Amino acid sequence: MTRNHRPQSTCTGPVTGPVRLINSASGTMATKISDSTKNVSVTAIINAHGSNGAAWEDHRLHYVVQQTPAWKVWAAHDGKLMGQGEFAELIEERMVDVVRPVAADMLELAQTFEATIGVKFESSKLLDSGQRQLEYREQVDARAGQAGRMEIPKDFDIAVAPFEGADPYRVTARLRYRINDGVLRLGYKLERPEDVVRSAFTDVVDIIRAAVEPTATVFLGSGS
Repeated sequence: MTRNHRPQSTCTGPVTGPVRLINSASGTMATKISDSTKNVSVTAIINAHGSNGAAWEDHRLHYVVQQTPAWKVWAAHDGKLMGQGEFAELIEERMVDVVRPVAADMLELAQTFEATIGVKFESSKLLDSGQRQLEYREQVDARAGQAGRMEIPKDFDIAVAPFEGADPYRVTARLRYRINDGVLRLGYKLERPEDVVRSAFTDVVDIIRAAVEPTATVFLGSGS
């Protein structure tokens, strides 16, 4: 007789959850675990084929790896240009993630962006330090007012864990800007975020592997 019923369970949250469930099942039956970087999930096949021969493979546990709130924010704004106020608000909100330059310098930069909302940006030039100097002029009653300058870094570093249970990764964000008709828009581009996600996912799989082997076998595959 062939078993047609194949129950499936899905869990999220900390990686300790699926580890506990897998270990509770592995004491009496073989468990086969596969990972899918495409779907960012881990699948455990309970009662799997093992050293004792064929088995029913009649239950699957899907663990959907969760992105951290911090990574979601940085990834959502990656490559997008924003107004000065929106960019300053993002930096202030996620200041805790910035590791270079120091927090005080980034806060001062954010405050400068907020203080110069409404000025007319006229030009920019690259400094020997690698920073970019932006020149602007205040607008008073539709007339040109006092001139000013600000310096912005070419990049900054953040330390963020992409997934719950993974260690933080240091990622460089290259600062981008554009001046159109005197209006400044700002943004950043993360360096190789797909590599960071792939490595962080491997970290999660390694945590599961260390916690369940040798009673369960971990391998690369689709888990289907």
